[in-house]
Amino acid sequence: MKVLIIDDNQSNIDNRIELFDFPKNTQFFSALNRDEATDILKENNFDLILMDLALVKNNPDPGFNVLEAIYDKKNRFGKHGSVFVISRFADPDVLSKNNNIKSRLSKFPISGLAEPVEPISNIPYDTDKARPESYDLIQAHIDLINGTIERNCRSNHFPYVDTVKFLFICVIWYFCIKYISPFISNKYPELEPLSNIFVSSMPAILLIFIMFFSLIKSFAKAVKV
Repeated sequence: MKVLIIDDNQSNIDNRIELFDFPKNTQFFSALNRDEATDILKENNFDLILMDLALVKNNPDPGFNVLEAIYDKKNRFGKHGSVFVISRFADPDVLSKNNNIKSRLSKFPISGLAEPVEPISNIPYDTDKARPESYDLIQAHIDLINGTIERNCRSNHFPYVDTVKFLFICVIWYFCIKYISPFISNKYPELEPLSNIFVSSMPAILLIFIMFFSLIKSFAKAVKV
């Protein structure tokens, strides 16, 4: 899993890493300002982005510039997964008093908003008690992304599945040639030409069945997701 954390405060970045239960093999990237963020976005595709809006004091404009880069329609800054804005601007009271921020945020299909957890870092706190409910949604996304990556890895690391299918076809074909075809020829001589055609086309028939059931399985997974 590749995660990008964008915040103008390094303590906040460290806090995000400690606050969530990331997989052990997670690759973390960080950016302290807009320029660093856009440079990193150009070079990488991220599964998850956690970002602040106010990347220059209390100015949210640089944060919106980063969002524009993330959701650039021409994909000049790569393709990315879930994006969460963790900022004081995510406070419902702040949003209710600032229609401009609310309106600008609504233009981007972000995955969610969350307020920053205080204290930031270097101050002991109980993770479970300090994390608000909005952070549970982020953790759910992390778990979902990790599960998807693990499933893809399992699929990529088990190429022998195709070999097993091939061997299965060979075994069935051998069985037909060895037993089924002679039986039909002896028992029903008039069906011998049809039997020969059937046996010769057996690999193709089995392959079609396997492909059909694979498509059904893939469709079922897609519907479930």
